Formats: sequence, C-alpha cells, structure tokens
Amino acid sequence: MKTQHHYSQIIKKEELLYGLLILVFVYLFDYNCLFKSLFHIPCAGCGITRAFEALLRLDVMGSLHYNVLAFPIVLYFLVLFCVRIIDAVKGTQNAKRLEKPVMTPAVVLFLIILVSISWTMNIVRGL
Repeated sequence: MKTQHHYSQIIKKEELLYGLLILVFVYLFDYNCLFKSLFHIPCAGCGITRAFEALLRLDVMGSLHYNVLAFPIVLYFLVLFCVRIIDAVKGTQNAKRLEKPVMTPAVVLFLIILVSISWTMNIVRGL
C-alpha cells in the first residue's frame, strides 16, 4: 500500500508563524537584548540577527563575525527542511529524528562549548 504524501509538513504552520512574529518584533520595534540591558555585557545570542542577515547575503565570514551560533542554527534548519521534502516525496518520517534529537552527554558538552565560545567572543568584541 502506497503512503500518502504530506507536503504540508515541509514547513509547519507554527514554525512559519513564529518566524513571522520574530521578524515583526525585530524590524518594527526597537529591540534591545534584555540580558545586556540588565548586566551590561552581551549575551551568547547578541549579534545573531545581524549574523542571519549576513548569511542571507551569503557573507559567511561576516556572519561568523557577528555570532558563531548563526551558522550551525541555519545549517540545522536547512537540513531539516531538505529532510522534510524528502519525507514528503518518499512518504518516510526521517525528520522526526531531527526534530527531537537525542541529547547525549557528548552533544550537551558540545553545545555548552559552542555557546561558551560565542559568549566569550561577544564579550571580547563588545557587541
């Protein structure tokens, strides 16, 4: 029996809505980092919007300058998007593993190191 293709699952409605809400807040309101406002040092995520904008211009080095976290985040979502397309065409469900990754101690340590590097770089550069 052939499985039914679910093209509506390539981009979920909630993800699209969240993305649009983030764009509205970033571009319409004067957004300031709450962490930086309270503690007077940048957080690990400071500069990530500018990093995403640089990636949209295909400026990888500029993106890495603003925030090193943007590249792996965008890469994750691009891979997830491609896997969802393959799932929709083939009728498989491989994207579910990417949507809920297993957080092994090695993965958690890697993420802690990555966020620490980003935070240190933001503090040193004074973003």
